[in-house]
This record gives sequence, C-alpha cells and structure tokens, in this order.
Amino acid sequence: MKKVTVFLIVAALLFVGMFAIGTIVENSSDRYAVTANQSAVKDRLDGEGDLYPVYVSFDEQYRDYYVKLCAGFESCSEVIFLDEFDSKEEMETVEEWLDENYRNIVYEQPDCFWIDPNSYIIEERQSGREYTLSAKPNYTLDKSEVAEKKEIYDAVVRDITDEAKRKDNVFDSVLYVYDTILSKTDYDHDLADAKDSSLNGYSAYGCLVDGKTVCSGYTLAFTSIMQKLGIVCGAEFDSMSDSEFFSGHVWNYCKLDGEYYYFDLTWDDTSFDSDELRKHLDYTHDYFAITSEELRETNLTVKENTTSPESTADKYNYYTYKNMYCEKYSFNDVRRIIKNQPQDDFAVIKFGSATERVKAEKDLFENQRLYEILTDVYSVKYIASVSGLHLYIFYE
Repeated sequence: MKKVTVFLIVAALLFVGMFAIGTIVENSSDRYAVTANQSAVKDRLDGEGDLYPVYVSFDEQYRDYYVKLCAGFESCSEVIFLDEFDSKEEMETVEEWLDENYRNIVYEQPDCFWIDPNSYIIEERQSGREYTLSAKPNYTLDKSEVAEKKEIYDAVVRDITDEAKRKDNVFDSVLYVYDTILSKTDYDHDLADAKDSSLNGYSAYGCLVDGKTVCSGYTLAFTSIMQKLGIVCGAEFDSMSDSEFFSGHVWNYCKLDGEYYYFDLTWDDTSFDSDELRKHLDYTHDYFAITSEELRETNLTVKENTTSPESTADKYNYYTYKNMYCEKYSFNDVRRIIKNQPQDDFAVIKFGSATERVKAEKDLFENQRLYEILTDVYSVKYIASVSGLHLYIFYE
C-alpha cells in the first residue's frame, strides 16, 4: 500500500518525505457533492448490505467512514473528509483502520473503476486541540473521462448481467459470467510487469471494455456482475499483495445457496499454462467454485491468517456439477466421463488427488487402455493441469 501522511499546523502542510510545504484549499463543491451523495450511498449499502461483506463487518462508526469514501469516489472528490477528533490518538486509530481497509473498500465498489486501490494520501490537520482526518484518492481518470467511460462500461456490464439472469439456475448464471469474461479478455503480461495499479488495465473497465487486464481486473469485473445478480462476492489477496510492489495475487469468493466457493479467473486463463494447452483452449474451469483446501493446495501464497470464509462445499464446483469428477481412479468412471462430454476432440477429468490422476495416466496411456474407450482415434496427447488434479486428453 502506498501511503503518504500529511500534517497541517494551522494553515500550512508539512508533507513527509520529499514533498514541499504548501496550503490545501478544499474544494467546497467537492464537499457538497460528497455530502449530498452520502444518503443515497448509505441507502444502497444498507438495503443490499449482504452484498457488501466488508461494509457489514464494520460497526456504525466505520460504516459511516465507508459511506463517505464511496460518496467521494462516485463524485470524484479531490478530498474526502472523514471526521474530527478531540485527540491525536483517536485520529490515528481511524487512520490505521483506513490503511488496513482502503483497498478492501475499493475492491467492494468495482464500478468505481477510476480509483487506484493501492494508492492514496492521508491528510491530517490540527487546529488548536482539534484534529481532522481526510483521504485524498488517487484517480486514474479525470472527471470528464469518468463520465464518458462509465456510459460504455455500464452498457457492457448490463448486457452480461441481463443475459446471465436469463439462465435457468445459479450455476448456469455464474458460469455464463465466468466464461464471458474469460472469452473476451486476455491477460496482459506487459501490464503485470509494469506493476502500476494506476493504469486502467488493473480495473473492471480494463477487463470488460478494453479486453486486457491482470488479476485485479478479472476479480473486480466478476465482483461487479455478481453483485448485480444478487450474489455475495468478495476479493481475497495473497500474502505478496501487502508489499509496495503490487506483485501479489487477488481472486474471488462467492456465496451460492448459502455456501462459499472460491473462483480464480486469472488462473483459468491458459496464458499461465503449458504451450500445448494454450494451443487447444483459451481458458479452463479448474478454479471455478473450488474449496478452501484446494485453494491452499494450489496457491502457495494464500495468507495463513485469511479473513475470508472457509469453503468446504463442492456442489457447484464445475467438474462435480458437470459429472466430470473422479474421487479415485476407476476405468469405468473415466469411460463414462469421456463418453458423456459434448466436445468430440478432447475430454477433461478432475481427480480427488494428483496421485489418482497419475494412476489414470499409467492405466490409460502406458497400458493404452484409452483406446478401449476411443476406438476410432489415431492421435492422443494428454496434459496435467498446474494444480495436478485435472487431466486433459486431446485426440484426433
């Protein structure tokens, strides 16, 4: 998290570090816009509270700060006033809360795609015995650009949401959103190397409109549409994400029929897989509705002290739901799974462990029993997924 703390003695600001002394004149129209917008923002958050797990985790005082921040974001306010305090200690307590939660709040408001979630300035002011605390967001677009791009963005989000709502059940709705995002977006490795979260590619806009993004864009875009479908959806960050170099990873969790699941669109983008797999598939479903245990086994940088919900359900896991799962290797089960898959040039099977997948490989390929299932093919290639649980079989 990049943070600059600013101290004001009477009317002068002393910027810590390399900043010069200057005077901040707060834009009164900004303050009015934030104040006027707070009621609408609070009504939305309270009315749909379950859709905002970060918001509902706070007590009334901190919910008020959350509302002020969101109202400021939506108004593109240069300075967002938070509160006045009788002591420096009280102010520093809120400052610490802001430092810990600013990024989480921005990720819970993905439609404010002009906010850099990793960079902002804290302004502390002292006048006599009173202290005031404000936040100065880092906007990636100016106000005129926001209005223009938001119209385009809203139309794309609305189209995907409307189509998802036409599906017969929650699984098909979520799968449609997942596949649509992955099919229209490419992971931008150059952007990831730049490590500059102020660029549009890090946002839901970069994902859904520009079609090039990194893990944050996938996560924010998915969150946005899940919220509009009335599905609780949040973001979780790995331990690397706490560094100032933005080298970490972020993914989603969702609550479906009262149970939690994890989703990682980034890792289902085959740009991270083998050259052979990329030749055949643009994306996979290996990280669609997985459990906490599977997440920890396949992502070595998951925070040990994560605050995200524990996930043990497997009903909506892609492979379970599609009857493409083998807890333990069985030739007859594999035969059934392959025969029931709709595509005619490849098959995918998920196993309960990498050990069971290896058993399948030995029997199907070393013992050549696959040809008892696929009697009319002449060329076969197989690939194990990065997680080690999935077996991809391509044939002609």
